[in-house]
Amino acid sequence: MPEKILSVTEALRNPRRRLIVSYLIERLEVPFSKLARELNMSAGTLYNHLAILLRVGLINMYRKRGRVFVRINEELLINKRVNKCVSSV
Repeated sequence: MPEKILSVTEALRNPRRRLIVSYLIERLEVPFSKLARELNMSAGTLYNHLAILLRVGLINMYRKRGRVFVRINEELLINKRVNKCVSSV
């Protein structure tokens, strides 16, 4: 069972989750199996990390033709960047 993480900051404290998010930012969307293979993680380990990222809204997951796809939540990334820019003015 994934640990109880409530914020994006907490979720990204883990280096593997930062790696997953970085990978997805570059590619936007990847099949689950390819993500596991590319990042050299077992399906179970990857799923636990993705469950946490999903819970805090950093990613989305969906099934298409029997395959599971993982997608970065672009809306959240845009909002974070806009908020960062606005707060620095």
